[in-house]
Amino acid sequence: MRIFAAAAALSVSFSALAQSDWDATFRSRALEVYLDASVGPVIVIGVGEPQADAQGAAASLAAALRARPGAHVGELTAMFHPAPTATDAQIVSRANAQAYDLVAVVRVSSQGGARGATVNVYAPDGKLRATFASAAGVPVDAPPPPAASDAAKLAAADAEYLRRFVQLEDGSIATSSGLREVTHIYQGGVEIKGEDVYLALQRPDLADQYRTANITKWSLVGGGLLVGLAGDVYRQLLPCYQSGGHDYCTQVDPVPYWSGVGVLAAGVGVAVFALIWNPHPLVGEQVRVLARDYNERLKRELGLAAETSSPAPQAVRVGGSVGPGYAGLTVSGEF
Repeated sequence: MRIFAAAAALSVSFSALAQSDWDATFRSRALEVYLDASVGPVIVIGVGEPQADAQGAAASLAAALRARPGAHVGELTAMFHPAPTATDAQIVSRANAQAYDLVAVVRVSSQGGARGATVNVYAPDGKLRATFASAAGVPVDAPPPPAASDAAKLAAADAEYLRRFVQLEDGSIATSSGLREVTHIYQGGVEIKGEDVYLALQRPDLADQYRTANITKWSLVGGGLLVGLAGDVYRQLLPCYQSGGHDYCTQVDPVPYWSGVGVLAAGVGVAVFALIWNPHPLVGEQVRVLARDYNERLKRELGLAAETSSPAPQAVRVGGSVGPGYAGLTVSGEF
């Protein structure tokens, strides 16, 4: 009798310990992410071996759900205790006859002394609504954030492509001597010029070349104008030959005079040459090829196929343009 009483006490102690483990498992705040007991009647069914441990896990989950405001948790009938070999479909089919909105099947297992439970939550039609698992005594973890859907990823990639792709538009300017062809370059709908073009195309080496050439260009313009101005000043300040006592020049020394004229012409010539000099390292079709290669690399980087990526928007731009030697309309388009 003493041995029987000790064994019974040990069994009760183990059962209480097992129950406290499951209480700790399902007392997690993450539980409401998987199972909302306020949407309608929920039935919790324990399956596994030992059967007492499975029923204890189910009771702990039911108690955790009842502790939440607005919860509706049903009670099992005394006859509804499925065998450990019963499938989830069989269990849900029997529970559905009892008119529950959600069925939570708690499967308990033990491997190497470690106990764990997997909970599958079903709708009455048998569709799986949620699933989660945890070891006994370990609180249930919240699920990882949902991955973006393929459609959302594609939309984000298209938006990024439209923001970064480079677009060239041909246009013309009406001048006093006729139409002059021009090319406008845009990134994300904003016109870019100078070194910004090469930086947008991810070619910092070409941007450095343009920057150096542009500094040289305007240095030559300024230097040429200064040299020309010095030559003109020198020409006008030459000493005069005086005759008849008059205070005006009747003749100048031709050698210094024409030297000043030569310096003036040379300075102006350098300035004019620098003004018409194009500092861009690439022109015309070279820029188009560079932009096309960049856009193709951008598509591959964003995972967009050439036939599915967003096309460049069709547009026509009309604007006024006024400058030295011309005045008219600017018309450009991309189709």
